Amino acid sequence: MNRILLTAYKHMSKITVLHSLPGRLRVYIPGMKKLQNSEYRKYENVFIDLIDEIQGINDVESNFITGNILINYNNSVITETGIISGLNHIRDELIDYFMNNSDKMTTESEENIVSEIKSLISKEIKLL
Repeated sequence: MNRILLTAYKHMSKITVLHSLPGRLRVYIPGMKKLQNSEYRKYENVFIDLIDEIQGINDVESNFITGNILINYNNSVITETGIISGLNHIRDELIDYFMNNSDKMTTESEENIVSEIKSLISKEIKLL
């Protein structure tokens, strides 16, 4: 996928808030349902684990059938806007990683890839 298409995809696939209460947020993530039958399904927990690393997040539950994620958070530590910003950042970084490292998908172990992704992105998340 070329850079223009990648940029368009990122802008068109923004995360949507489905329901929000103080401390609880349900969001829809476009494209998440498509992971159900893709080769990238094995990396689904990476996204959830990275969300869990955002300061103030208490619990994350995902449903890859509906494409929804339920996030319980401490609203005195992080806002809904901060969470959405973090989710968009994680999604963009994962897309970039998979697009720029497609050769690694066939040559390196899943464990090494997951470790590399988490170490690259988790440092940035802590700065959000």
